[in-house]
Amino acid sequence: SFSSRILKNEKVETILDHQKEEGGEDPLFFVQEEDGYIVVSFKDVNDNISYWDISVKIINESKEEQAFTNPENSIRNILLCTKATDAVTAVQSILHMIHPTKKIKIIIMTNGSMGVVLNIHKLLKEHGLQDQVDIILASTTNGVHRGDEHDYDFRTMNQKMNNRSFNVHHAGLGQTFIEDTNEISTTLSTIWNKAGLGTHLISSEEMIVLNWKKLAANCAINPLTALRKCQNGDLLKAPSSIVGASYSNDLKQRHSQRLHYNEPMIFYKLVREVSDVALAESQKYSLHDRSLFQEQFKYESLVSFVEGVVRDTSKNKSSMLQDILQNRYPTEIDYLNG
Repeated sequence: SFSSRILKNEKVETILDHQKEEGGEDPLFFVQEEDGYIVVSFKDVNDNISYWDISVKIINESKEEQAFTNPENSIRNILLCTKATDAVTAVQSILHMIHPTKKIKIIIMTNGSMGVVLNIHKLLKEHGLQDQVDIILASTTNGVHRGDEHDYDFRTMNQKMNNRSFNVHHAGLGQTFIEDTNEISTTLSTIWNKAGLGTHLISSEEMIVLNWKKLAANCAINPLTALRKCQNGDLLKAPSSIVGASYSNDLKQRHSQRLHYNEPMIFYKLVREVSDVALAESQKYSLHDRSLFQEQFKYESLVSFVEGVVRDTSKNKSSMLQDILQNRYPTEIDYLNG
């Protein structure tokens, strides 16, 4: 069976019931700090707040005792939702825990997934695992960011957790897509739909199109919101409404001149550049696929998609903006804009 847990609100109780019916177990969450529990507070799109705790286990591949000596307890399915810059390191850290003989599924949901896939393929080949691992791509346009502490009543949390807390705000409803390759895809789609994530099974060709569309969205939204320090929806507002406090005051003047992030049309120029690159890449596919890709990769199609994402996640803070605000580096800029 495939076990999964998604943010625990009213909808997730249905998911947990589904897991029990299918004989599933709670998944193991891996962190880079210490074993124990983390309190998570979750605010949904209607501003309803709930709290729960999850069990976590430290990642440390140097400790032999952490290896799964019993094959029945080994990892068979990995849902990879890290930053693009952390993806390869995360997979490498648990290679010693995967099942020694059975096929492993890695479901990748990172930004810049096309570059991430190439790097993970290289890692698996270095360890002789390229034939043992199936990679499945998934993507979502749901907007989520870390919540502000003043939005949550931490007195309701369990004090024994020693204030290890994580705040999540589901800021915008979107759609979720998963590559339809095997039974795992179907199971995940069922579970995520029960959580109200609007999940769709799509072909590998459709996933290629979606990844380029999402790349266009990320290339336009992430760097501009990070530079302007604004929410996604501000990108489609008149420039005068976001000039001033929304922009960073600590950027060096030479960076400002070079990037021209205040130029009103730069949002659309970024989408245009992705369109040009995608159309050039489409030439390597068969004539049938090339025709599909060229229609989807043309500028008009991409900009329509990107504007839709901005509207659907208008109140969201992009992941790159969150990194900048929290002083977390490196950002994913190299996996997106290069």
